[in-house]
Amino acid sequence: MDQRKRNPKRINKRKKTNWAGRRKNNKQRDNQEHVEYEAKPIIMHNDKFDKYYRRILDPLLNSGDATDPQQVEANKQADFEQFVATLREKLPITFRVNPLCVGFETVTSLLGSSSFISDWSEKHKDDPEMQGKEGRIESLSSEELAALRLKVFDFYPERLLFELPVSREVLRKDAVLSAVHKFVQKSNDSGLLTRQEVVSMIPPLLLDVKPGHKVYDA
Repeated sequence: MDQRKRNPKRINKRKKTNWAGRRKNNKQRDNQEHVEYEAKPIIMHNDKFDKYYRRILDPLLNSGDATDPQQVEANKQADFEQFVATLREKLPITFRVNPLCVGFETVTSLLGSSSFISDWSEKHKDDPEMQGKEGRIESLSSEELAALRLKVFDFYPERLLFELPVSREVLRKDAVLSAVHKFVQKSNDSGLLTRQEVVSMIPPLLLDVKPGHKVYDA
C-alpha cells in the first residue's frame, strides 16, 4: 500500500507560523545580500495596437489642407503618432478626499496650501523611517520642490479632487518626497484619500446616481 495513503496526516504537512514569525522571516530575507540586476528600459510599443487603432481612427485623423493622397496619408500618420505619444505619457498622481471622514475640511485646507509639499517634506526630513530607503534618489532640487504644489480641480464638488504633478516613479523614488509619499500611502490605507485617475472620477458625476439606482461597471 502507498505510504501516503496509510499516513494521510503527513501529506502537505507544513510548519505554521504566526504574524511575528512571518515578520521575522521577512526581515531576515530583506537583510540578505541583494543581487544586482541590470535595469532594462520598458519598451512601450506594440505593432498590432498601432495598426488596429490607426485603422479605427482614420476618419478622425487630421489631414490638414493637403489634397495629394500621399500627403493626406502622411498628415494623418503624423496626427496618429502624436495621439500614441500622448497615450504613452506617464500620468500624474490624482486623488480625492473622502468627505465622509471626520475633519476632512482640515485635510482639504492643508492640501490646498501652495507650500504643502515643501513644508511637509521639510518637517519630516529627519524622520528615521525616511532615512536610508533603498532605491531612493534626490532627483528634485530645492527650487523645484518649492515650486511643486497640488492642483485643485474646481469642477469637482467641494474642491476635493487634487493632482500631484509627478509620476508614480518619481514619488516612490525621490528622497525629498519620501514624507509626501508616506502621507499619501497612509491616507489612502485609512480611507481618507482615494487614489484614482481623473477620467474615472468624471462618469459618476455625469451619471447622477440616485438611491435605488443600479450601476453596471463594464
